Amino acid sequence: MDLTITTIGNKFDFVSFYSPLPTMTTPTALKKFIFVDDVQTLVAKVSAATEGFKIARLLILGHGCPGTQRVAIGNDFEGHEREYIRLNFLRMQTLNVSSETHLPFLRKLFAKNGRIEFHGCEVGAGQGGKIFLQRVSTILGVPAFAGVDPQLLHPGYEGKLITANGQQITEFEPSIFQ
Repeated sequence: MDLTITTIGNKFDFVSFYSPLPTMTTPTALKKFIFVDDVQTLVAKVSAATEGFKIARLLILGHGCPGTQRVAIGNDFEGHEREYIRLNFLRMQTLNVSSETHLPFLRKLFAKNGRIEFHGCEVGAGQGGKIFLQRVSTILGVPAFAGVDPQLLHPGYEGKLITANGQQITEFEPSIFQ
């Protein structure tokens, strides 16, 4: 059974349009949606949601910019560091402390052909995006994909995704929210 988990920040702009987000099951696939507040709760809730299955796709929805994916929308405009998976801009080959601490716990949860996708705007763009994807892929042991363009998340807009080595996919399924 292919397990797809989509995480959404608790206060993300479009949550009201798509709530509630049910678990969907077909004979070959299981899709789950979880709401998160920060990187630590993302890891805890994704771990709990697997229920013994391996993750085929983990989609992270939230705002982004090159080398940065916000996993939650906080109460203030700036946000707290724990709400982001981002490059450590002082040491460009690492992620921020919260991400380096918590993300490794997800590694054993991915299927052999699993992947993680970051659907924030331009997360994979530029040199920062490339380094970000390489580091996430190293930590998780699976390919990491991210948007290099705006990720509008509207039906009919698939949002181009790319890996650190330039592999491109266009598989975002707006229907997963319906």
